[in-house]
Amino acid sequence: MKKNQGFGPLWVLIVALGVILAVGGVWYFGSSPQTKVFEPSPNNPIWRVYDDTTNGFEIKYPTGVTLEKQNSDTYLSFAGDNKVHIYIKVTNALSVPLFGTFGGWYQYKKTTGSPSLISAATIGDFMVDYFVQNGGMGSWDRAINAYQMKNGMYYELALYYPKELSMPAGADRQAAVVKASADLRDPNNAYVKAFMQILSTFRFTEPQGVGIETWNGMTFDYPAGWAVREDKYVTPAQIAKGTPPSVVGLIIGKIAGANQYVVEIGGRQADCRGNSGYTKCVTIQTPDKQLWPVHTINSDSETLSVFNAIVQSIVRHGGVIYNY
Repeated sequence: MKKNQGFGPLWVLIVALGVILAVGGVWYFGSSPQTKVFEPSPNNPIWRVYDDTTNGFEIKYPTGVTLEKQNSDTYLSFAGDNKVHIYIKVTNALSVPLFGTFGGWYQYKKTTGSPSLISAATIGDFMVDYFVQNGGMGSWDRAINAYQMKNGMYYELALYYPKELSMPAGADRQAAVVKASADLRDPNNAYVKAFMQILSTFRFTEPQGVGIETWNGMTFDYPAGWAVREDKYVTPAQIAKGTPPSVVGLIIGKIAGANQYVVEIGGRQADCRGNSGYTKCVTIQTPDKQLWPVHTINSDSETLSVFNAIVQSIVRHGGVIYNY
């Protein structure tokens, strides 16, 4: 298993991002007081480990930083600041948290760019994109989005760093972009420094799937506590004729109290194209060229994590994420 080799000095990042593009709707944030977030290095034993055994990776984070989960989001929070977070995400669609501007995660493509993407760089095995965007009403979205791809999925760590600022009239917007983005890559900025150190601890691990299933040329792993059953369908006319139900898909699920966690492969009339009822949906092409949708309507973090892990395991076993 390949492991990351670490990062070069932070000045490499500064040199790589020397050229900043002009962006509409962006303004100068001004200097802000620095918070002493933490002192230890990533190898210090007081750092904690977040081990995602489902998706197969781990990161380390220091005391004074808290791991939290809310709905479908997993993130690190800094003591003393309830607005700055480091989001941790595994997804098949590249996205960045821009809550003030877009009301949530903004999906973007590197080939087409984004109206708020101001610069990009490579740090270790990660691509790193910098965003600065005016969210309106004095709110400014700023984010550093680091990601790398494995088995068709993006592994993302994103520093969301908003600001509340007034907009001075008549200033040079080009200069504003340069100054605002410079603050994001300042090695003395406590939050940026924390983000880069946490990012340097990322490494892939072996996913801990406990079950393996093969169906219609597709093989996948599923975690402990989850079970697989066939999704069957039969019409009233077929029932009248005594025709047995047909297997139209597989349901991978878990029931915990009143909550049901479900990921489905296939299913009657299931299709990722144009179906807004799914929270996530990915079409898989099997080695024998069949196309099957993998989908869920759940939005909780556990189901979405298992969904990602199932898709990744299908790819590991020879399936391909199919793009229409």
